[in-house]
Amino acid sequence: MRKLLLKNGTVINSDGVHKKDILISGNSFEKISENIPVSDNYELIDVENLYIFPGIIDTHVHFREPGLTHKATIETESKAAIAGGITSVIDMPNTLPFADNLEKIQQKKYIAQQTSYVNIGFFVGATANNLSELINFPKNEVAGIKLFLGKSTGNVSVNKIEYLQELFQYSYLPIVVHAENEDLIEKKIKEYKATYGKNIPFKYHCFIRSKEACLEATKMLIELAGKYNTSLHILHISTFEELELLQNFLNSNITAETCCHYLWFSNDDYEKYNGFLKCNPSIKFNTDKEKLRKFLSTDLIFSIASDHAPHTIEEKLKPYFECPSGLANIQHSFLSVLELYHLGFISLTDIAKKMAYNPAMKFKIKKRGRIKEGYYADLAVVDLNSKTFVEKDNIFSKCKWTVFKDFTFNSKIKYTILNGKIVYENGNIIENKNSMLLDYEQ
Repeated sequence: MRKLLLKNGTVINSDGVHKKDILISGNSFEKISENIPVSDNYELIDVENLYIFPGIIDTHVHFREPGLTHKATIETESKAAIAGGITSVIDMPNTLPFADNLEKIQQKKYIAQQTSYVNIGFFVGATANNLSELINFPKNEVAGIKLFLGKSTGNVSVNKIEYLQELFQYSYLPIVVHAENEDLIEKKIKEYKATYGKNIPFKYHCFIRSKEACLEATKMLIELAGKYNTSLHILHISTFEELELLQNFLNSNITAETCCHYLWFSNDDYEKYNGFLKCNPSIKFNTDKEKLRKFLSTDLIFSIASDHAPHTIEEKLKPYFECPSGLANIQHSFLSVLELYHLGFISLTDIAKKMAYNPAMKFKIKKRGRIKEGYYADLAVVDLNSKTFVEKDNIFSKCKWTVFKDFTFNSKIKYTILNGKIVYENGNIIENKNSMLLDYEQ
């Protein structure tokens, strides 16, 4: 097999920007240097004026398989991922059946090995009855444990304090949490139902799944993780107050993720998008959007993910209570964060840090997240001076919609390289499937 040489590119790592050549041999980076001589034995790509990022690692996706394949499949959504410069994902457990034990995780792995176009790992889900299994889960099978404090797609939630204390005390795996207080949500549902019946306007979603519901849950989680020194990752932060709660926990085992949609939309947009903007936790207020953008330059936001959660167009057109929560955005999440670079909210090195290096570090993903000799050769090669217009015809997700439809981004994904092979080039999926299951450090 010929080696692949990327010449004259600008390499972006979490620790700096450097003009480098990259030589790839097999599935790994062989050499990264200022000048690697061209050889007839190399396949050469001139990447002059292009920016080379570590393959983006999205640790929060819902690929819907098994059981919900009318919405999406691992195959379709993994194609959307590589089209967006994403080379590794970690899939959530709320499929059918709910992935709460080793057998169900292995079933998902089997499907992924046959069909995934992207490197993939999985979270095992917490239920009221599997505490012992979670604490004793076999090594190197999953990235962590997913805990729903508030009900979302799948209606699985665990909030008994005795259960949580034991889980946080004894789990060796990182715990990732959907942090909303279910009691406060139920109270708000009753209030708005009394006024509007079943047809609650979508603009009230941010009041039903409120700031208070997020803050109460996040406070409790921080206390638990602080008490037991648990590796905790709070998912999809939607309010600036939650980040302020974390100010005393920088450089600790407690970290937080936000998602691209919280950085781009606010309650002002519900009138335009209606059910297509409905997600959990809800998109909040313009103040939250603006402050979350400003927090991007701080370590309070540890990582940025998509929370890609597709539903069919028909489902999203239904009235409030029948409309499922979740947005389809994986193909454009990286582009949307690059757009925030163009707007001055985040540096290129911080994008590499929060979308590749930090995710790999948090979940101990082996040999990914950096452009480094000996690591797996996962890359997103970007033109920061070309435009991407989002329209239905160039969406790879099965559902064929995205909240970013009709956006024009000022960057373009030129190549995605997965384990040493080009799998996406200039708008086209290369049928060169080269994915792996993710491995974790012990």
